[in-house]
Amino acid sequence: QAKRESMLARLLYKNQVEDQTTVSDLDVQDYYNAHKNEITDPEKRSFSIILVSDKAKADLAASLAKKGENFAKLAKKYSEDPSAAQNDGRTGLVQKGHYPDYDEKAFSMAKGEVSDPVQVPRGWAVIKVDEIETPQPMPYENAAFSIKQALMTQQSEKVITEKLAQWKKNYPIKIYERNLKKAELKKTRPSDAVLQQKEKEAQKQQQSLPLAQ
Repeated sequence: QAKRESMLARLLYKNQVEDQTTVSDLDVQDYYNAHKNEITDPEKRSFSIILVSDKAKADLAASLAKKGENFAKLAKKYSEDPSAAQNDGRTGLVQKGHYPDYDEKAFSMAKGEVSDPVQVPRGWAVIKVDEIETPQPMPYENAAFSIKQALMTQQSEKVITEKLAQWKKNYPIKIYERNLKKAELKKTRPSDAVLQQKEKEAQKQQQSLPLAQ
């Protein structure tokens, strides 16, 4: 029964909402043209990391890097991350979220800046920002699908709001309180107050039981 009702509801939504919602390629293009400056690829940064297990070693690496020593060589010499031997500790251009342990610091620094030691889950890190790529306008081809989905959702919400208002006006609604009570959803876990009350009742029942002879 529940599966049948779900299917009927889906058919109703398709017939009354989806089939009456259309977004043309021209609509998408117009939206893109009007919001081009807001539709951008996120900022990307390339930074290098020296990762060590103790702060004293991190302090030394940071001090040498700030004095101008080659950061790539320092990464190879001091970093305990095995990948540093191959990539000099460089991340390559990445957007925020790719290296969450380092994001807060790496995305707040200027290009060429070397950080003080930063404590991270794997130890201590010294970070240098190598390159910053500012947000770039997203090409229409890359943005079109997301724009169309957003416009479809926007139109669907408008259609269903109008339909509900129309149905309420044309078809009087009568609420059956008894049926509402029957259909009331039960919580998966009783509240603390209910649990305490049940515990008290259980204790009373145990006290009222006759003692074993």
